[in-house]
Amino acid sequence: MLTVHEAAESVDGRHIGDNPMIDSVSSDSRTIESGALFVALRGERFDGHKYVEEAVNKGAVGAMVDTESNLPTPQIIVDDTEYALGQLAAGWRRRFDIPLVAITGSNGKTTVKEMIGNILRANDNALISKGNFNNLVGLPLSLLKLRESHRYAAVEIGMNQVGEIERLASIAQPSVAVITNAGAAHLEFLVNIDQVATEKGKIISSLRDSGVAVLNADSSHYSAWRRTAGSHRVISFGFSSDADVSGTCTTLTFGSQISMKTPLGEFQVDLQLAGEHNVINALAAAAASVALGLTPSSIKTGLENMSAVAGRLQPRKHLKGGCLIDDTYNANPNSVAAALAFISKLNGDRRLVIGDMFELGASGEELHRDVGRLARECGIGRLYALGTLSAAAAEEFGRGATHYSDREMLISDLGSQLDETTTVLIKGSRGMKMDEIADSISMPANHYAKEVAEC
Repeated sequence: MLTVHEAAESVDGRHIGDNPMIDSVSSDSRTIESGALFVALRGERFDGHKYVEEAVNKGAVGAMVDTESNLPTPQIIVDDTEYALGQLAAGWRRRFDIPLVAITGSNGKTTVKEMIGNILRANDNALISKGNFNNLVGLPLSLLKLRESHRYAAVEIGMNQVGEIERLASIAQPSVAVITNAGAAHLEFLVNIDQVATEKGKIISSLRDSGVAVLNADSSHYSAWRRTAGSHRVISFGFSSDADVSGTCTTLTFGSQISMKTPLGEFQVDLQLAGEHNVINALAAAAASVALGLTPSSIKTGLENMSAVAGRLQPRKHLKGGCLIDDTYNANPNSVAAALAFISKLNGDRRLVIGDMFELGASGEELHRDVGRLARECGIGRLYALGTLSAAAAEEFGRGATHYSDREMLISDLGSQLDETTTVLIKGSRGMKMDEIADSISMPANHYAKEVAEC
């Protein structure tokens, strides 16, 4: 990969000790591999400098630190290890003249990234960032996995602070920048949705000269994003017939048949993912693929081989044999509305388990009330609310809603009230650990796998 001295030069750090070759980079002493450079990060509740010795004992060949250690191991001394990690990743990215797609948005970015990954893998070896490694630690660690064998890369760019997307984009240096949408997310740190949209648009700032901006033509912020793109080529996507990549669809229970129109021609995609919002995600992935010059057959194959991402409108079976819709990965008002729109089309007794949605600032209570109102309008028969803010959803829903402060009590009541005709949607912010509720009432994977199509 590179030597400790080369890494130090890349981050303007001070190198002390020997100069071994670095095979990988890690900030986690628990999972670090032999031959890695250990980056000692600091946070409000942790200090990676306490684990330098553990990392070295597990085979780390050096450490990046902000305070020199007494350990006899090669070290790179910097002022800020998190910032230096980003510098190291940016320098490493510059070594690879390959197309890189960066995706941001309030909703859909992980699914779009995985869709693009499926399409790219059908063409050649591609680096696809894992999970939601999309912040100032995860993105650099993803980019530092680039190797000579990679011909493409796709990464996710997240945000919860002003300026974060701009910084992350400068590290990733994308060839193609995708903005899925802008909605009511991160309002604890941002003034309003317009500011969210402005921040999302900053992904375009680090596009290479020949780069392409892939933008949602159905968004009210499309014109502003297009202006931000300036002289860069723009490929638009959406249901709008004016979009460069557009589509009409026939919605199935857990999938859609999409008639897709692109600059490369028209073709049909049989998408095995639930919900109209996943049709939009597929159009975004197709537009990014058009920007990369990929073929319609590659796009079709990649999208049709795409299976549900865990915790994102994932169909499962609950213990009484009915349908469990596991949408527990995360939540904001837009993604909750999309999930409710989907479940409203299913037959039978429909129930919602909702946990708090975080980072909504002063609008939090009102937006949770909106969830309760929308759930009632979408034909939800019973609502189970967990958390402080979700009490407002239960109150607004009215009769048939129960608010819980105790997770185990909710699981107990829910489990006793289900039968084979009941469909349950579980949703909430990641920090609410709603996946634990889904797992508690779900059949084992080997049990429901054969039956889930019957949901």
